[in-house]
Amino acid sequence: MEEKCLRCGAGCCRGLSIEVCGNDDVPLDFLVVRNRAFYMRKRGDHVTCIALVDDKCSIYDRRPQVCRDFSLDNPRCLSLQKRKRYV
Repeated sequence: MEEKCLRCGAGCCRGLSIEVCGNDDVPLDFLVVRNRAFYMRKRGDHVTCIALVDDKCSIYDRRPQVCRDFSLDNPRCLSLQKRKRYV
């Protein structure tokens, strides 16, 4: 995991509905079904991804492809970084 990911406060893991694809190897107890699709569960706050523990992904090696594709040069990530002054 890149250093900026560790310091960012995991903005990408909060407030987004993370859809899981058929090829993803996410533990089943991390999933919920909505509208005939699988999504990552949220914590009790209904905002934070269930896999996020201490601002780190607890299933990093098994995270969904959409999370793997959400890179540090993604426009939303860049916006979050600038807001937190990491770039």
